[in-house]
Amino acid sequence: MNRAYDYTHLIKLRSDRPFNLVKTVGSHSAIDKKDTLTASQVLLREGEHAGHVAVLLRQSKPFPYMKLPPHIRAKIISEVVTDESGEIKMVLRQGGNKIAFAPEFSKRNRLALLRTCKDVYSEALPILYAQQFHFPGTQVIASFLLQIGANRRFIKFIRSDTYNSQSARTVFHLLQEATDFKRISFAHVSSNEQPKTAIKNIFNDTQTWLLGVDPHNPYAGIDILCFDHAAFHMREKDEHGQTRVIQWGPSEQIMFIKGLQMKIDQAIKKF
Repeated sequence: MNRAYDYTHLIKLRSDRPFNLVKTVGSHSAIDKKDTLTASQVLLREGEHAGHVAVLLRQSKPFPYMKLPPHIRAKIISEVVTDESGEIKMVLRQGGNKIAFAPEFSKRNRLALLRTCKDVYSEALPILYAQQFHFPGTQVIASFLLQIGANRRFIKFIRSDTYNSQSARTVFHLLQEATDFKRISFAHVSSNEQPKTAIKNIFNDTQTWLLGVDPHNPYAGIDILCFDHAAFHMREKDEHGQTRVIQWGPSEQIMFIKGLQMKIDQAIKKF
């Protein structure tokens, strides 16, 4: 410190918790000898820096977050991790390690909350995974479910643009761990599939999962497994011998649902 100057050093204080000013800042040159220092000012009277005014700082105490009621904590977590669009859009990162991730969701660093402590982590996971996850296809769904490991038990809603039989089997195998699963829907499955063939293929992919969704209601899985109206098409030849692609109508969709129910009935009888 040099009394010839107003200041000598600039010091930057950094802390995860904010600093609170215990005593207000004063300037020795601004203190008149006739005046007395207020209770909020501290004048050093001894030692090398006598005559200078000290600045006293104290770190604030952490907010007692865990003392809040559980429903309030749940609301706070929901505000942080819930996407405004109503769903989390996933993609597959290309390269050596094909990892499923959400570009728009991740860049806001919302998951930093999960790294605060084990208690917050445990409370946040069910809220995070209760959202709808939107995937470009079943291959990305399978990668994602494998990545999150035991956390897939919290998954509730999945939306997929496309359906691939091989990766779909992996998806439905892993979804057996999601005990409170609500819905999986597909925008497109096939451009050339008659109802009879679709029934056989879809049931082969989903059989174990369908039969295990609800032991008391063998058809519960059919309500969870959803396909858009334009998910299936079939190819037929017209009177001129030209091939045309026809979207399934209501009759084909009803035939498909009834066919799955019959497959379930047959599987139950075998047991």
